[in-house]
Amino acid sequence: MLSLCKNQVLTSVLQQQIEIRQREMDWYSSNYWTMANQAAIIAGFAFTQLTTELPETAYQNFLVEVLYLGTTAIAMGMELSVLITTTFATIWAPGLALKGPKGNKAMNLAVENLKAVQNHVFSFFVVGILFFHTSNIFLLWCVFDTLTAVCGTVTLGLLGVAMVWYIASLTYRLRVEVSDAVEGRINVLGHLDNVEDIDEILEERRQGRGQQQQAARSSHETAPLLR
Repeated sequence: MLSLCKNQVLTSVLQQQIEIRQREMDWYSSNYWTMANQAAIIAGFAFTQLTTELPETAYQNFLVEVLYLGTTAIAMGMELSVLITTTFATIWAPGLALKGPKGNKAMNLAVENLKAVQNHVFSFFVVGILFFHTSNIFLLWCVFDTLTAVCGTVTLGLLGVAMVWYIASLTYRLRVEVSDAVEGRINVLGHLDNVEDIDEILEERRQGRGQQQQAARSSHETAPLLR
């Protein structure tokens, strides 16, 4: 009776720990899906620009066209990298947390990997946006005359500066530093992370007993020969 009560207490503690970590995983997954949706839109715009020929009346400038195509290709590549990374992360991480063989340790491993990759993915996402914005400036110089291109460049340049300023401002005011962030993992319960599946434990014990019985049977069979 007491052993059942003790097991129930441990199970309850582990379930509450899993619920806390599940909130972290949901938050990371939500961030990944948000970046994936926006990255898909920007990558689609960039692909459309790459596959659309410049009009015959465009002002031909080889260097500007190279810069335009280069920045557009980089923007599309960055956003596709974000899209692929977030897709794989949101597929494999929940699967590891749900079906991992090491119980709570699998959940912690899934959350820690999502946390480690998020900053890199976000950097790719922001850089892709900046390159896409820059490619549109070069597009102005490919299509329009000098006066129109200058006016458009000034406008997009000011908007780009404002965008960078708002990104930096929001990041400074809202982002929590890694050293100050509160994690859902309870280190005191670290020795309980390796709670495995009961079916696997029973199967391993059954196989171990079978091997012991087979070894004992073999020793009994070889004993008369040694005598």
